[in-house]
Order: sequence, then structure tokens, then C-alpha cells
Amino acid sequence: MPTVKLLPYVEPHANDHFDQHQFNSRSLRVQARFTPQGWETTGLNFGDPNHLVRRKVARSSEWIPAFAANQTQLRHVIAQRAWHYTRSKCGRASQVPKNLIDDWKQLRALTDERLKWETSQHSNHAEWQRHVFDVQRIGGYLAFLSAIAYRSWLLGWTSTAVAESLQIMPTTVRQQVYRLRNTAVKLGYDIGRIHHSRLYEKGWQSRHVTSSKEVGAPR
Repeated sequence: MPTVKLLPYVEPHANDHFDQHQFNSRSLRVQARFTPQGWETTGLNFGDPNHLVRRKVARSSEWIPAFAANQTQLRHVIAQRAWHYTRSKCGRASQVPKNLIDDWKQLRALTDERLKWETSQHSNHAEWQRHVFDVQRIGGYLAFLSAIAYRSWLLGWTSTAVAESLQIMPTTVRQQVYRLRNTAVKLGYDIGRIHHSRLYEKGWQSRHVTSSKEVGAPR
């Protein structure tokens, strides 16, 4: 008689799904093989993709950082980034106090105060005022970071898709994602694979680095 072992319940996660884009390579879309019944093909040739308009919405799973799958780590990263934002006018930011990591009401009050100060300092800067308007429209700086992180990593959207949903610029999304990943590295969290452009930007010459653990926190 077979033995059945009950495993502990594990909460489902947004990243726990089949990657529908993992086989979207050009070579796999075009296939043909001869069988006893005749030729079996996908009906495509290598020239057909040039005539297809395909909008990419999903982000490749290889660029979704490992820490994003851990709610505690993701919350810590966002809280640290928000704390840095509130302290940037005072010089180098310190570690976010532990009591603020879970007290988002107080942390939001601090970021709102910082946003008001920046508004008064850049009252004649149209581009900055637009940024402030977007942040306030989304619900504040914490909501702004959370919305970008949720759409980029938990939903797996591209920066263009995230920007369209939040009515902001794609460059703004990429900038915030870059800063959140940097914050995660400084906190010692694994961000997974690092894009080669990041390595050259920071002066890292090796193209074989695949994990933040191999390079350490950037100085």
C-alpha cells in the first residue's frame, strides 16, 4: 500500500508559473520533420517573423531578481529606498530603522514631507513638477516604488508596459528598478543575473558574472 506524506502548505507566488516565453526563440518557432505519415511543420519559415508585429509585454524571467520572490526582503528593499529618499538632503543615508520597515504609515508621512520640500525647491522646474505630480497621483513615493516593483517583478511586465499602466515614462521605470536593485545588493540580497551593461557601467570587466553574490555590493 503506498505511503502518503502531507507536506506543509506553501503560499503561492506570482513567479510560480510556467514561463510562456521560454520557448520563444526563432529556431524553435520554425520547425519541420519528416514522419512516416509525411511532413510535420509549424507552417512558418524563417522569413515570416519579419512580417509579424508582436508586442512584448512580459519581462523575461531571467531579469526578475531573486529577492522579489521574498515578500520580507522586497518590503525591506522598498523601505530602505524610501528611507534613503527622505534622508538624501542630509547626506549619506543610513540603514532604515527596523520599526519603520513594517510601519509604512510613518514612513509614508516622512516621504510625503520630503516630497513637499522638493516641490518648494523646484517650483520653477517643469520636468521636476511633472515627476512630483506623477508620484502624488499614484499615491505617494512609497506607492510609486511599490507599483513599479509589483508590475516589473511580480507581474513580470516590461518597463514600457509598466509605464503605460502608470502613465509615466519608461525611462523613469528603468531608473527606479535600477535603484531598487542597487539597494538590494547593498542589503546583501541576491538580485540574480546582472546585465552586461551594468558591469561595464560600474567598471566590472567580466561578462561571466551572473549573481550579485559574485561581485558584492557596489561602492
